[in-house]
Amino acid sequence: MNHRYPDKPTRSSKVALSLMEMQDTIALVKLDGWCCRICWDREAPNNGLEFLSSSGGTLPVGPVIKAAVADLVESDKLPVQGMIVGEWMKRRPEYDGPEQVQLFSPMELNREWVGHLAFKQRWEWMNSLGLPVDDLNIVQSDQMPDHPLILPESTDFDLSGLFNKTVDVWRTEGIVVYKAEGIISGSRDGSAKTKDMLKVKWRDGHDGRTHV
Repeated sequence: MNHRYPDKPTRSSKVALSLMEMQDTIALVKLDGWCCRICWDREAPNNGLEFLSSSGGTLPVGPVIKAAVADLVESDKLPVQGMIVGEWMKRRPEYDGPEQVQLFSPMELNREWVGHLAFKQRWEWMNSLGLPVDDLNIVQSDQMPDHPLILPESTDFDLSGLFNKTVDVWRTEGIVVYKAEGIISGSRDGSAKTKDMLKVKWRDGHDGRTHV
């Protein structure tokens, strides 16, 4: 598998949400966890499972996550090989919920880079997996259902409403607004910022202040 880094969103503000709502966009909840790329290859030993950070290091995900991914890989829902990017929820001061990975987008499928596809296509593919969706009405993380693999809550019309819903849900930082036709470059030299993704935050996360 060729090593390519996930893109990073450019920071924006709540004031700009009304302008974004007039464009073709999809917003996903932004979580306070660690970027996690799930890699698999059914033709490799142990399904070639890897759980990589944004910098390429191995994340110490637990056995429940590994088993859930192995089950998904061995189902008919995934191709032989691929890579999906998400957020590993574990070991942050404000998160005491079940260990899980919230999944955003495929980066590679059947040994082909798919970042050139519009985000709306990649998000539709994610939803085709039939995974549960995070429920922001459950404010306390320790009351969340034990779903190892899950999708973040999303909207394609009421961006301000979704943003307001995240406030005071401390496993979140805000939202990331994707251009529906936006792509990811997947640089080989490190994560690059893109304006095809804009993050609007109600608080800063613990990036750089906590360790895996």
